[in-house]
Amino acid sequence: MTSSWPPPRSPLSPHRLANLANAFGVPTPVPGTVARCSPHSPSSPFLLHVLPCPPLPCPPILVPVYPSFHALLSAIAREYALPSTLGLVISLVTDNDPSPRLSQLTWRHIWARVVQPRLSTPDLPSPDSIPILAKLKLDIDPHIALWYQPWLRSRHQHHLKRVGTVYDDLDLDLNVVRLFSVLLVPRSPLSF
Repeated sequence: MTSSWPPPRSPLSPHRLANLANAFGVPTPVPGTVARCSPHSPSSPFLLHVLPCPPLPCPPILVPVYPSFHALLSAIAREYALPSTLGLVISLVTDNDPSPRLSQLTWRHIWARVVQPRLSTPDLPSPDSIPILAKLKLDIDPHIALWYQPWLRSRHQHHLKRVGTVYDDLDLDLNVVRLFSVLLVPRSPLSF
């Protein structure tokens, strides 16, 4: 197959070629630059065990350890399908009560003093064990997270649609609830 294009007068430099590839969405390292870790990609083999607060209707999850607090909050919000990180409160689960609350500043300290030194040690956990670094409690501050109540109602309505229920629990009359509870109570074979 012959090309109708003439040969290039001068080939592109590797630096220029890498910049063009990156511009078109092909991730290519630019020669001569130091590769940096993105604050939104995990750079640790460790995981965090996240326990949701009681009103959050979700199971506990494991998330990777991220170098920035915002990236950690974003990963948790993504895992729980939360619409925002605004109002998310993360606490370190310890034997003491109450658990200490984490912030951007404390997370930077934890990353520098705990995670990075462990990354430099060659004795990482074996592949057979799960390398959980810490247990965190996720809570939602309703005064800051104005999205939370509408999101919770929306999840509840979607759940009702999935199970085929046409009633909204909040709008049911108490007498209707009593009637259905009487009709749906299983009877023993000997009762008439």
